[in-house]
Amino acid sequence: MIYALVLSVVNLAAFFSLVKVNRFLLLFLSLLVILTLVLFSGARYQTGNDWGNYTLFFERLRVNSYSDLFDQKFEFGYTLINYFVKLAGLDVGYVFLLSSFISVFILVAGLRRYNIVIVFALLFYMRYSFLQTNFMFVRQGISLSIFFYAIQFIVDKKAYKYFFLIAVACFFHISSLVLLPLYFFVNYRFNRFHYLFFLFFSLILMKLKFYGLLIQLLPFEALRGVAIAYMESDAWGRPSAFGFSSIERLVIVSFGYYIIFFSKYKDRVNQEFVVFFNIYFFGFLVYIVFFDVYVFAERFSIFFNVCAIYLLAFYVRFFRGFFSKLIFFILGSLLVWGFYLKTVFSGGSDSVFLPYQNFLF
Repeated sequence: MIYALVLSVVNLAAFFSLVKVNRFLLLFLSLLVILTLVLFSGARYQTGNDWGNYTLFFERLRVNSYSDLFDQKFEFGYTLINYFVKLAGLDVGYVFLLSSFISVFILVAGLRRYNIVIVFALLFYMRYSFLQTNFMFVRQGISLSIFFYAIQFIVDKKAYKYFFLIAVACFFHISSLVLLPLYFFVNYRFNRFHYLFFLFFSLILMKLKFYGLLIQLLPFEALRGVAIAYMESDAWGRPSAFGFSSIERLVIVSFGYYIIFFSKYKDRVNQEFVVFFNIYFFGFLVYIVFFDVYVFAERFSIFFNVCAIYLLAFYVRFFRGFFSKLIFFILGSLLVWGFYLKTVFSGGSDSVFLPYQNFLF
């Protein structure tokens, strides 16, 4: 099956990153993985739960009317991609291909900026971003990759570069606005009691259903209407279930907390790691506060979950010796494979991922 084949390619490349192989072989495997991911997600045809809406949007867009660039339900950046693809006489498949290329390319460019092994990080990209942002939330996927790239400017304290990139991200998904305040507090080294207090306080807010007040404070009536409609939806407004996903988040947070405050390697923890951990921890708090409304818990935290790609790729360095790293790799692989089996096959015969179709072959 194509999903298993693609995941196997990523798995194999990640395994070779653990052993001392020729760096040219590792570079080749990295390029192979990147090309595979772009073509697999970008050239899909009638596959994914966003295909119908985005195809309808493309068909209705008029290239002979400049007003259509601004008077649309989707953001200007994504509309512009559709506009130029249609102007070139190409079909909607090339919108998905170009969107996938932009999303994957920017994220990989971000990975190259950080102190982690790229091809190993791509294994966790398969769990925390790839399927969600290239088969479900294409617009948010592009803005998420831009955010991931921009995190370096939080670490380097270059505010103007960070705010500029987040502004660009807003042209693909307006929800990127929530990322602006992060710059002012995630670069701070909190003590261990601060984290415990934040966690306890978020549990109180969840019990008080604080999300209801936040929705009422939204600045635009239309935005409030959309939020309320989501809350009243049987599919999206249901409470989140405390299951494997919740435990997974808790384990990632707990391990990072241990490394920062109790590990014998805590003195080696750099500011880059602290920033990524703080962002992920903040996303964990958001997940808790909005736990009773599934759509908000998942959609708001998706920006912050991308930091798990960095964290898990960073965690492997704390496992000494090949066999301990191998165990970590096996556990990570099981996590990714389990996610794919659950997501791709969860709908049975009605799965939006099956059958997989590709317009190139």
